[in-house]
Amino acid sequence: QHNIPTNTTLPPTPPSAPPTSQQNNTNRMSLKEGWLCKRGAINTSWKKRYVVVTDTGLLYYRKPETKPLGAIPLSSVVVSTSDSPRDFNLYTTKRVYVFQAGDEEQRDEWVTVIHQVIPPLRLVPPDSLSLRPSPTRSPASPSLPSSS
Repeated sequence: QHNIPTNTTLPPTPPSAPPTSQQNNTNRMSLKEGWLCKRGAINTSWKKRYVVVTDTGLLYYRKPETKPLGAIPLSSVVVSTSDSPRDFNLYTTKRVYVFQAGDEEQRDEWVTVIHQVIPPLRLVPPDSLSLRPSPTRSPASPSLPSSS
């Protein structure tokens, strides 16, 4: 017969790992993830949020293993830094999101990754514009080259 102690404790469970792209409900590649502070829209106090940038958007969580509190599609945002060396802003058509990193270097890393996701602007090259007169336009208005 073996004596098995009744007061044996199990070793502590290791902390949970950050979510993978499948765990964070995106099925998208995670380009950057980590902790940032986010200023609330109504209650403007800073809240610590776990943030994940994917190839299409930015997700933020209360904790890594929970469901996202919000998602910001990056298809039409404008990102800018602010006067504070740790803050950056995401401008959408609905609101401005304000995030704060631990320091200026971290802020710049986040802004760089977000810039990589934002689609490039579709601009007409200046040399493709001409001042040709057009029957439907006044002679002074630029016209686009024909697509034929």
